[in-house]
Amino acid sequence: MRLALGARAAVLLSGVIPPAVLAEASLEVFNDREVRTLSVLTRALYPHRELDDRYYLQVVEHLDTQAAASAELLGLIRTGIATLDETAGGSWVDASLDRKLQILEALQTEEFFGTIQNLTIDVLYRNQEVLARLGYQGSSIEFGGYLQRGFDDIDWLPE
Repeated sequence: MRLALGARAAVLLSGVIPPAVLAEASLEVFNDREVRTLSVLTRALYPHRELDDRYYLQVVEHLDTQAAASAELLGLIRTGIATLDETAGGSWVDASLDRKLQILEALQTEEFFGTIQNLTIDVLYRNQEVLARLGYQGSSIEFGGYLQRGFDDIDWLPE
């Protein structure tokens, strides 16, 4: 798998979470450094300019809830974050964009990576607000399918 990021990737992956957004988070076990790392990591895996930090923080809140209920998962996540930082030679979040991506590519077969990836997919793309921001119109089967409802209404492809 090759990680692909858009033009604003450096800004999106800066690791700066607005304090107001962070203050709204409901967390049990993760500290600020872990929250920051996981927020940047989830955005690196599924970067969307249309989504602000709060959607990625919701993923981290879900991870926190799951980790609070499972010592095994908490250990996996903390070990994974430590591996990211160790591989970066300091803070993975503070590493350059290129270095962050190199490290993620090197670790993409690890259990930590797969776990975060799968949980991010599950939480992020089940969020109806996220789907609406990304342009997903919802189910179409009850309206006869997509052929007459949304099949060709995208405006971002060249004609």
